[in-house]
Amino acid sequence: VRNAHVLHGFEPISTQAGYAAAGTYNGVSAHYERFPAMWQVPVGPVLRVLLVHRGLNEAQVSKRLDTSALDYAEAHPGYVSKVFYWNTLRMLNLTGTRFELWDAQYEAYPRWLTSLSVYTFWALGLLALAGLALAWRALRRPPPAFWVCPLMVFLSTVFFLGSTRYRAPADPFLIMAAALARQA
Repeated sequence: VRNAHVLHGFEPISTQAGYAAAGTYNGVSAHYERFPAMWQVPVGPVLRVLLVHRGLNEAQVSKRLDTSALDYAEAHPGYVSKVFYWNTLRMLNLTGTRFELWDAQYEAYPRWLTSLSVYTFWALGLLALAGLALAWRALRRPPPAFWVCPLMVFLSTVFFLGSTRYRAPADPFLIMAAALARQA
């Protein structure tokens, strides 16, 4: 109701989709060497929208940013694969501690805890793989519906943002997969 009144349109959840897409699908993120294909604050795209279209509300800006990001992705189709690749690596901590330590400064996590979380996730990941392999071998496989939630979490973010905080809702499923190693 608030969004319909203030934004003059149907915005059921958020107006952030355009900002997320435009922060990843732009020339700055595409050529960022330190962390390839990583989301950046979309200052350029936002300024371009606001300079050309004054007086837009946040939902209208987000829709214009969506269009800008889609245009970029269409003009650079190989970049979509690059985003998927690098965000997958970052979400699974497969780039090591460098990215997580950089990201942690914005989350106010201590460096030691950040590094420990990466190594702990590696151990959890190995246990989850072992649990799944042992359960598969013992014919006690998790039902396919079990994987819908973590798969949806992954697919809803991997094309835009790739950090472990976006993986977090799927972590309980990895813990359950790791527990299968104990039962097998």
